[in-house]
Amino acid sequence: MRRVFLVTCALLLAGCANVPPLAEWKTGTVEHPFGRRGGWAVTEKDVSEAVSAKVGDCNAVVEQYEPQGDARASSIPLVFAHGYLRDVANHRDHARHIASWGVPVYLVGHCSGGWSRNVEGIAGGGAGVLAQLMRQVADHAAAPSVVYGGFSAGGRASRIAALADPRSVGWLGLDPVDGAPKQKQVVGFPMYALFAPPQGCNAQQVGRAMTLASSSGMSLEVVGSTHCHFEAPSNFLCRAACTEPGGEERNAELRNRITLLATAWVRWRAGLDRNPPDALWREVQGVLSLVSQ
Repeated sequence: MRRVFLVTCALLLAGCANVPPLAEWKTGTVEHPFGRRGGWAVTEKDVSEAVSAKVGDCNAVVEQYEPQGDARASSIPLVFAHGYLRDVANHRDHARHIASWGVPVYLVGHCSGGWSRNVEGIAGGGAGVLAQLMRQVADHAAAPSVVYGGFSAGGRASRIAALADPRSVGWLGLDPVDGAPKQKQVVGFPMYALFAPPQGCNAQQVGRAMTLASSSGMSLEVVGSTHCHFEAPSNFLCRAACTEPGGEERNAELRNRITLLATAWVRWRAGLDRNPPDALWREVQGVLSLVSQ
């Protein structure tokens, strides 16, 4: 616990020392269907025991969000990982929303000590363990294809999982933190990522190189956001470490933008929409294109 406390304090100091000024902001709710809840009812289950994903003494927490309804849902799931010292609870709103649009979602949680052994665990063993857990969850889903995704350091873990799994049809990063160099070989599946402007918790927007490894990749910056806006819901710990300026309405609008963009992309890779969402990603108000291929 003492080690967890020290690492957390270091993150808090790093975040507070690099707080950016508020970006220029254009108000107005994004009007797009994916910004609203979809037409599928969603069944939520804790399937940790049924899946029994385990690496060493690390047992995964696994939550399943399954779309229910008369319309055809996708058989391709999204397997998603949380960030460093974070939890599946910080992405439940994402999972519910995406599942309401017809895509099954599995949230995969690291064991409590997995990230916290040391700072190097962010980019080393911790991410590797989580990647293995994610692949075990994908095996349990028994789907012919899988979409992987992750937030922050979970972006690294999900990238490792996606590159190692021949069933991968896409990878989505939400402000991913990954200092890995560009892949020597071009990745055949699309790799897209959404970023906050550079600030303390992802000051160099590390992870941008990952999308360049794909023959179909894109990185976009969501203007006015911080690291915490890519969680839904977030909490006081992330806000203390990484800041979340602005009022409740603005923060809700930012999360709405991120969620609708993620939903459009996931539906495309899950086979529910034929065309890539590139135009939507470029056109949504308040989004700035960084890299596109």
